[in-house]
Amino acid sequence: MFKRVSTLPFLIAMLALAAAPACAGDRSGDAANLRTINVSGSGTAHGSPDIATAQISVVTRDEKVKIASDDNTRLMAGVISALTKVGVEDKDIQTSNFTITIQQVTNPDGTLSDKREFVIENAVRVKFRDLSKVGEGLQDAIGAGANQISDIQFGVENTDALAAEAREKAMADAKARADQLAKAAGVTIDKPFTISEAYYTNYGVSQRQVAAPLSADNGQPVPVQPGQISVQVDVSVTYLIK
Repeated sequence: MFKRVSTLPFLIAMLALAAAPACAGDRSGDAANLRTINVSGSGTAHGSPDIATAQISVVTRDEKVKIASDDNTRLMAGVISALTKVGVEDKDIQTSNFTITIQQVTNPDGTLSDKREFVIENAVRVKFRDLSKVGEGLQDAIGAGANQISDIQFGVENTDALAAEAREKAMADAKARADQLAKAAGVTIDKPFTISEAYYTNYGVSQRQVAAPLSADNGQPVPVQPGQISVQVDVSVTYLIK
C-alpha cells in the first residue's frame, strides 16, 4: 500500500517565498517614484543687543623683563578694578592673551639700535551686561592704564527667540515658493517630506579698535553704537505632491 502525500502546502510555501522579493521591490519602487517639489526658504529676525564684549590690553616694555612685568601687573590690576567699579563682574573678565616678546629698540630717527627690550602684552576679554556702561567702562580702563582696546562687539545673550522667529519666516517663505511652483505646474503640494536648515547669527561690530591716547586726553566716555543683531535661518524643504 502506498501513502499519498499532498504537495499543496509545499507549493503554497514556494509561491510565498517567490512573491516576497517582488513585494519588497514594489515598495522601494514606490519610494523612488514619489513626486516631490524641492524648495528653499530664508527668514531673518532682528533684535536689540543686550550684551557687549571687548578685548582690553595693557602693553608694557622695558630692557629688563622684571620691570616690564611689574609695570604690566600693576596697570592691569588697575584696569580690572576700574571695570568692576562700573559694574562688570569678575566672571565676565577673562584673560585672553599673555605674551612676552623681545624687540629691538627703535632710535628717534627710525633706525634700529643695538638695544633690545622686553614687550609684555596682557589682554582680557570683558563682557558688559549693562550697555549704558560700555563707554564709561572703556574710558575708565584707558585711564587706569589700558593702551589697546579692540574687537568691540554687541550681541544677544540668548538668541533662541530670534531663531524661532527666523525659522517660522523661513518655513513660510519655503511654503510660498512651493505653492507658486505647484500652481504653475498644475499640481497641489502635500506635507513636507524632508526639512533641513542652516543657522546664522550676525553680531554687530561697533569698532575694531579704539584710539586709547585720544580718548584718555579728552576724558569723555568712548563713543559706541550697539546697532542691531540679526539671526538668519535658511531651510531646504521637500514637499510631496498629492
